[in-house]
Amino acid sequence: MDADGGRGLLLVRLCADDWGGHAIGDELFGVPAKVIWFELVPEW
Repeated sequence: MDADGGRGLLLVRLCADDWGGHAIGDELFGVPAKVIWFELVPEW
């Protein structure tokens, strides 16, 4: 991951209990790609 931020990642960072990501290869469908995961824990 080159960038650690973006419009969507700001929301993930604020709402998620844990998150991360990694590159999934040099290019997927002709463009660089990343996969982002996040975990939400309910507050009961």
